Amino acid sequence: MAGMLELKSMQCPLCNSKDKMIIGKPRRIDYLFSTITTIDLSPVNIVLCRRCTLIYVDPFPLFSDALLEKMYSNENKYFRELTARMERITHLENPVRCFRTARRFSEREIRNYLEIGCGEGFGLQSALTFNWNVYGQDVSPDFAATVKCRTGIDIMVGRIHEFSYTREFFDFIYIDSVLEHVTNPVEFMKYITNFLAPGGVIYLVLPNENSIPNFLKDFVFELKGSNQTSRIMPFSEPYHIIGFSKQSILYLGKILNLTIPYLIRKFSYNHIERYKQSFSITQLLCRQVFGLVHRFCDTIDKGVNMEVVFVKSKAEIMEKWLKRRLLFIKNENT
Repeated sequence: MAGMLELKSMQCPLCNSKDKMIIGKPRRIDYLFSTITTIDLSPVNIVLCRRCTLIYVDPFPLFSDALLEKMYSNENKYFRELTARMERITHLENPVRCFRTARRFSEREIRNYLEIGCGEGFGLQSALTFNWNVYGQDVSPDFAATVKCRTGIDIMVGRIHEFSYTREFFDFIYIDSVLEHVTNPVEFMKYITNFLAPGGVIYLVLPNENSIPNFLKDFVFELKGSNQTSRIMPFSEPYHIIGFSKQSILYLGKILNLTIPYLIRKFSYNHIERYKQSFSITQLLCRQVFGLVHRFCDTIDKGVNMEVVFVKSKAEIMEKWLKRRLLFIKNENT
């Protein structure tokens, strides 16, 4: 496993600020990372950027392509067996709901659809029912084979910067549970935005690290005398290395010059009843209580899930063009 992981001290991946505060230690290290003995993970902290509120790992983990393939593989059981209810919600209902919302805010007719980090391909499968031209990308060859088997679609395997699409080709780009795995979120999103047509939409689904349930979990850790935090788990599934709040997402939208007409922090059901597994009576009762907490937090828009629509507004593009044109004319006349 030598050379698969590097820890690097760096500034905030979103705003480049050095002003940060430690909020705790990673709460779990799985079997895959416990076998990496060449790197000492004990100095790693989870920190909060005081400027933009992004949460990230410090020192920052840089994963090799070989390690990424191991992390997001069938062998590592990244996608565990879901309950029947969760299969229906995540595989069928969720994508359709998100796609209808994206269509509502799009300033152009959606014809070409791209999904970044398409996983097992259920988003692609739903997109086909809208009669769109469907494209997908993922880092895992295992998932690519699964998608091909289920949908017949040949997705592109590798990191997104390794591919070059036609500029402004896509009307809709869907990114579900991906941005929290990205080393450089600004560079990543700017690269993707190049392929978004004027008036097109990017739909992001990602965790809300500033949720009330996360604060409650951290409070419990503190009561127990633990220095761990519930925020992002870089060395255990789902391998999140950065975490966003509403404030940091708005900051990202400003950097990208994209309009955000829609941002919600709800639909937390996947943290209530997700995987098929056995529970004791005490565990079942705790899950029921915690389920009520999640539902309340969803009601007041403080849940653990966040969904965001970015629009490459035609009006803003025209405004910027006019400003550049006026500046050019002014310089010509002086």
